[in-house]
Amino acid sequence: MRRNVYSINTNKPLDDHFYLFEEGKVSLECFGRIVCSETLTGEPILDPTWDKERETAKQVAAFLGERPYAIKKKIESGTFKLVDLNSGRGD
Repeated sequence: MRRNVYSINTNKPLDDHFYLFEEGKVSLECFGRIVCSETLTGEPILDPTWDKERETAKQVAAFLGERPYAIKKKIESGTFKLVDLNSGRGD
């Protein structure tokens, strides 16, 4: 199932930003790429491109309930994993 992501500032749907609900996880898709997934157990997994676009980084932060700098710290400490979430998707 696919749902629109709404802007944090304007509460309007963002173009090319969607939540995907599938296979026991929820993912954030931005500009056709999955940038973050969270399993039902709450384990976050981020694509290495999660912070390439400013709006995408803001949406990932909102999705995880973290600030972007805190996400970077958790990646460095190993709390959050970086994995290519788009391999095998046919990009």
